[in-house]
Amino acid sequence: MRAILLAVAVALAAAATAAAAPPPGKGNTRPQGCNGPTVAVVLTGTFAQYVSAQSFTMNVFGGNVFAKAYKGQPALPIAVSSSTAISRQGDHNLAHFVHDDRLNVQARVCRASLANHGTPALTASRVTGRPGA
Repeated sequence: MRAILLAVAVALAAAATAAAAPPPGKGNTRPQGCNGPTVAVVLTGTFAQYVSAQSFTMNVFGGNVFAKAYKGQPALPIAVSSSTAISRQGDHNLAHFVHDDRLNVQARVCRASLANHGTPALTASRVTGRPGA
């Protein structure tokens, strides 16, 4: 009797653990090699150049506290993945951005990589643009 109860308890514990797992494609979104917390780097500036469907460059004028090391960098390369949300007046194609469009770029990086004014490579999670002045 005890063996049956023990087997049922183990089966229920395994089912609870499986049910708590995130669905496929969701869950841990930390950058490769990052074991600590991630932070959002928000950059503001202007669109400099379309490089390819996977990257572009921007002139950084400001951003949040985590973007301090990037501020003032001309032609900062930004990578874009297939999951990056891109928007420019309802258009979702990076190739339609124009030189000097105003940008707001959001990316997630490992907080430890920003120590000592580090500037790790950025992969954008969101790119929002507006026509320049």
